Amino acid sequence: MKKIVDMLTWAQSACLYWMHRNKKRDNHLWVFGCWGGVKYADNAKYLFEYVSKNYPSIRAVWITAKSDIKDRLTNAGYEAYLSDTEIAENVLSQAGVAFFYKQS
Repeated sequence: MKKIVDMLTWAQSACLYWMHRNKKRDNHLWVFGCWGGVKYADNAKYLFEYVSKNYPSIRAVWITAKSDIKDRLTNAGYEAYLSDTEIAENVLSQAGVAFFYKQS
């Protein structure tokens, strides 16, 4: 039984790899976040703001778990999405660069 489970697990991994291996990433799409999506702070915040203001060729997107952070950023003219939404998943799957700060 273990051998069958191992073979099925391998087959699933191989299929997932094959489906995603040819997916192109956009090096001009950068995603940012920090503290598991509950804060807008630290190095990720400052880098996000700097890139947004100084590099118009880069699409900087903040991913957050809190709607108040998303609303504050979109009202300030930044692009931000809630982490559990389909659009956030699409952005994350296409991004060529990601910056996420995690407090240890």
